[in-house]
Amino acid sequence: MGDSGAMFLGLLISASAITLTGQVDATAITEENGGTALLPLLLPFTILAIPLLDFVMAIVRRVKAGRSPFSADREHLHHRIMRMGVSQQRTTVILYLWTAMFALPTVISAFVPLWIAIISGVVIFLISLLVIKTNKQKVGA
Repeated sequence: MGDSGAMFLGLLISASAITLTGQVDATAITEENGGTALLPLLLPFTILAIPLLDFVMAIVRRVKAGRSPFSADREHLHHRIMRMGVSQQRTTVILYLWTAMFALPTVISAFVPLWIAIISGVVIFLISLLVIKTNKQKVGA
């Protein structure tokens, strides 16, 4: 994507989060509809959960090894998945599924009981495991 694309994407995400935050009515947040009212605040964080997790893991890993947190390495999540023998396209699908594993239950929980949202997240995770497993069978065949 390059620096310009990444910066533009970051600008769009932060601008949408700020715009949505201004639209939340604080008086509308009650115990009954807390999920619906907080959805604009929670959704950007759940969509960014996987990239943020990868970012934090990279900093901790590098500092723990005594390196600069800004130094490059090949230990990001996508590198690890690809080392398991998964193609680049399937790695992308897996990371999209993992993002959906966090984001979709967040949206669902705003409208239905929490247990249904959790089940949907588990189902998406199982689908991602199936994608990994079917790729390994193709590579091994």
